[in-house]
Amino acid sequence: MAPFAFVLSRASAAISRSPRTLVVLLAVLFSPHAHAYLDPGTGSYILQLAAAGILASMFTIRMYWTKVKDWFRSFGKAKPEIAEKAAAEKSATGNNDTPRGPGESQAG
Repeated sequence: MAPFAFVLSRASAAISRSPRTLVVLLAVLFSPHAHAYLDPGTGSYILQLAAAGILASMFTIRMYWTKVKDWFRSFGKAKPEIAEKAAAEKSATGNNDTPRGPGESQAG
């Protein structure tokens, strides 16, 4: 059995199932020569597409990077119940560590 026989048999089975595939394949195989060329504007258009693709990917990465970073930061924040409990303990013990400006006494 030839090494590509399996691939060819699967390809022919796919072509026989889809008439659209057969039409496209025949159009590509029997198309006349195009005698086309790339004009000078095509190069700048390709550069514009590349620049737009790079900028779009940078924007997308930046947008999702911020969301991922914020998600990880949410684990470091104290939960509201814990923060309220700590504030209640602080006021009950009289341990008030609020920063004071110059000229303010610690007595209040």
